[in-house]
Amino acid sequence: MGILGGYTTFSSFEYEAYQAVRDGAAWIGMLYMTGSVVIGYFGVWLGALLAARW
Repeated sequence: MGILGGYTTFSSFEYEAYQAVRDGAAWIGMLYMTGSVVIGYFGVWLGALLAARW
């Protein structure tokens, strides 16, 4: 896993966004990228907040 697990996950994320843009769904691709980053950051923030309380 380690580096290779993170690389394959990230490259899949990027490729899916690329496919959406390439197929003419630029808004879907941008929404996918933005939503993934924002929701991911929110998940990290919420996890850190909950861990700090316990």
